[in-house]
Amino acid sequence: MICQDSAAMADGTLTGLQHSKLIENLASRYLLTLADPGPSEVAKILSAADQLMLVVPANADAAEAVSMIDEWLGAHGHSALAAHSIAVIIGVSQRSVRHAEQAELVLRRRRRAIVRVPWDGHLAGRATGLGIHDSLQALPGPSRLDLLTPAVLQAYTALAAALVSALIVGPA
Repeated sequence: MICQDSAAMADGTLTGLQHSKLIENLASRYLLTLADPGPSEVAKILSAADQLMLVVPANADAAEAVSMIDEWLGAHGHSALAAHSIAVIIGVSQRSVRHAEQAELVLRRRRRAIVRVPWDGHLAGRATGLGIHDSLQALPGPSRLDLLTPAVLQAYTALAAALVSALIVGPA
């Protein structure tokens, strides 16, 4: 998986052109390449993408955000990619369920699947702020998976099933 901050840095991180070349090279060599591009790279990555997963926080702006994303995708020739994509609404709680439902109304019939991931305080706790490398390191105590609620584990299992199903069916 490749993640890139939106800003091109002087500290040795990849510039936009280098990031695009890396994605292009990886995609030509590996059957599965996951990318989480910065905003400036989205259009370039989408032109090479076979699948799309849209992740949206369950907040007051969710419905408007997904509507604007759909408009942008359609205006830039990615309607088919959007229609076969998976939407993930994260952080759904009793307080935000209404926002999640509004986003789902916008997304319904426009996505291959919609998965709600409930709020889990553990995910917002001590792991927040860790880099990818740090988050892979074993922490003392119980496994992070053991700390997740059954509802969160069920949601991530459903997401995994939707992703595998999308791979089996093939690109849009």
